[in-house]
Amino acid sequence: QKLLRQDGVIFISIDDNEETQLRLICNEVFGEQNFISRIVWHNNRKGRQQDPHIKGTNEAILVYAKDATVVQFALEKRACAVKKLQVDSISQFEKGYPLHNGTADFHINNRPTMAYSIYYHPESTEALTIDEKVRQGDEWIIGPPTRPDLLKQGYLRILPKFNAKYANQRVWRWSHKKFLREYRTELLFQIERDGTPYFYGKNRLPEHNTKHVRFKNYIAIDSGRGKLDLKNLGIPNYFEKPKPVDLIVQLLEMLPESEDMIILDFFAGSGTTAQAVMRQNALDGGKRSWILVQIDEEIARGKPAHRAGFRTISELTKHRIELGAEQIRLGFPDGEQDLGFRIFGLEAGE
Repeated sequence: QKLLRQDGVIFISIDDNEETQLRLICNEVFGEQNFISRIVWHNNRKGRQQDPHIKGTNEAILVYAKDATVVQFALEKRACAVKKLQVDSISQFEKGYPLHNGTADFHINNRPTMAYSIYYHPESTEALTIDEKVRQGDEWIIGPPTRPDLLKQGYLRILPKFNAKYANQRVWRWSHKKFLREYRTELLFQIERDGTPYFYGKNRLPEHNTKHVRFKNYIAIDSGRGKLDLKNLGIPNYFEKPKPVDLIVQLLEMLPESEDMIILDFFAGSGTTAQAVMRQNALDGGKRSWILVQIDEEIARGKPAHRAGFRTISELTKHRIELGAEQIRLGFPDGEQDLGFRIFGLEAGE
């Protein structure tokens, strides 16, 4: 925890066997209030054959923050199929959901303040909101118009649609105040096929056919792609379960990039994290730095890596990082990314 800066986060990959104990440890170290999410890493579509009862198809990635009140996450840029692109003075947009609240549980009797009449003049675009609810027995209803003078002036009275399926009166998603503040820019007025006037939201598209949405706690990347990443570098099957580069890249994309961002991997292993950070920097021009930690663990005699001349895991890690950097250098010949690194070791007794 002390290594994290105030807005730092930690991602911990874990399987089902140890997840419960890890949650308890993390709650004690970081505090339950700093738990961010449990990401489901769907890494085996066929299921693990060695599982004794039910074949597992996923593992967990726990996310904790040093201080959840200040940590920030990036938004995912997601391409979307836009049925009809429109443009106003602010940006391009597509027609969104109706202004009424689509949740069946929300209606006039449990959200009475959101049930009001809108008087809208389509030519002048002037609007008023008026509370025209009346009691009918034990329930609320929206009563008859109380401003016939406005109707004579050309105003249209717009009410939330009645929910025939559940036989209750819908309510608006916006309060009086929010409607009057934002209806001119953020709502789309139209006449329905049955002649009813209504409002719809505008889904803003800051980039062409692109939406910015929060990331989901779900990643679907087959774990076998980790070995394929190594194969593409010319490295044989030295590691049993190397993490895929794309997995680390997706985690990096969840965090807003900054020049002072440092990614620390306590268990370097095959060196996936270093290659992922370098590749992401090449893709978006980022300035992320990385630190990998690996115990100078010896490779057992008879292992393919030992026969190839490698004596420790850290030697393999170094080799993979060098090959990964060269692959990025060839793939981004015009890039200005820093692909160099230094190695530090601890002497005996330190």
